[in-house]
Amino acid sequence: IIFFIILISLIIIQSKSALLALSVLIFLISIGLIKRYPRKILFYIIGIITIVIILIMTNYKLLDQYNNEINQIAKKIERIDDGRLHVNDSRIALYSKTIKMISDHYLCGVGPGQWKNIFGSYGLTNTIGQKGKKIVQRPHSDILWSFAEGGILAGFLYLIFLFILIFYSYKLYKNSKHKLRLFYYIVFS
Repeated sequence: IIFFIILISLIIIQSKSALLALSVLIFLISIGLIKRYPRKILFYIIGIITIVIILIMTNYKLLDQYNNEINQIAKKIERIDDGRLHVNDSRIALYSKTIKMISDHYLCGVGPGQWKNIFGSYGLTNTIGQKGKKIVQRPHSDILWSFAEGGILAGFLYLIFLFILIFYSYKLYKNSKHKLRLFYYIVFS
C-alpha cells in the first residue's frame, strides 16, 4: 500500500528522475524475484499499470504534460546538436564547461573546493549564475566534480570506489541468506 501511495505521488508531482529511478528499481527487482514469486510480481505489475491508466483517464492534462516533456527532450537534443543552448539548458552548460575545465587541468585538477571559484572564468552564460543573482556551486555531477577538483587520479579513484561499492553489494546479495537477500538486491539495484 505504501508503495502505491509513493507511486501515485511521483506521478502527480511528475518528478522525471524519481520516476525513472523507481522504474529501473521495479524492473530490476521484478527480474530478480519473478521466478520466486511470480503471482506477487504479476499482482504488482497489474496494480502499477492500473494506477497509471486510472490517473491518465481521470486527469487528461497529465498525458498532455508528459507528451510536452517528451517533445521538450527532443528539442533539447536538437539544440545541443546545433550548439544553441539557452538558460533552460543550464545543466548541460555546466557539464560542458566542467569538461573544458577538466581538459585544462587534467593532471592535478583545480584543487579541493575550487570548482566554484574557477568556474566563472569559463563563463556563466546559460547557467543560473548568468544574471549574477545566484552562485553556481557545483556541476551537479559528482563524477565530473571529482575529476575537475582532483584531476585524473582523483576522478578514477572515485570511479573505482563506486565500482567497489557496487561489486560488494552484489557479492553480499549473492552470498546472503533468504531474508537479507532481498535487502541486498535492492541495495545493489
